[in-house]
Amino acid sequence: MECSFTLAPMSDAYIDIILGAIAKVDTANITAATGRMSTVYKGTCGDVLDAVKACFVQAWQPGVHMTMQMTLTDDSEPQTAEAICINESLSRKVSFPVDCQFAIYPETENTSVMNEAAGKAEALGIYRQMNGRKILLKADVHDLFAYFADLYRHCHKTYDRFAIEISCSVNSPTAE
Repeated sequence: MECSFTLAPMSDAYIDIILGAIAKVDTANITAATGRMSTVYKGTCGDVLDAVKACFVQAWQPGVHMTMQMTLTDDSEPQTAEAICINESLSRKVSFPVDCQFAIYPETENTSVMNEAAGKAEALGIYRQMNGRKILLKADVHDLFAYFADLYRHCHKTYDRFAIEISCSVNSPTAE
């Protein structure tokens, strides 16, 4: 899996928040590169999402509105290695609700992929509604990333190539 992500905290201290969060993540089990536009993590699904979640959790601050844009793509490598999730104990110390929307772009003509994903989210109690071609979710950060891992594994088994575009928002000043 490859995940390209961008954190956007709405704070004068955005540089310290972003770079501080990136520095706290243990990337020993993945390949990591941070540039001007985004950070890219590559590795097994579990280890990549463990690191991305850890970065998101470490950047979160009470009362600070922040968004994160993520693109998950399949690198076509077999996902045979077992994830170690070395950041999970650090991440579990913090919990907060996240609003999210995502869309799946498989290289296929199968139009039921979004309906399947929405059904799974509804069964988990995190589904909010469809917004155009995007699914809106609201869940605790840990439940949300567990859902993304499951969704990625499903897409990996089902499609030769795909991308999942995700937008997350915390502490939004906009009313529900």
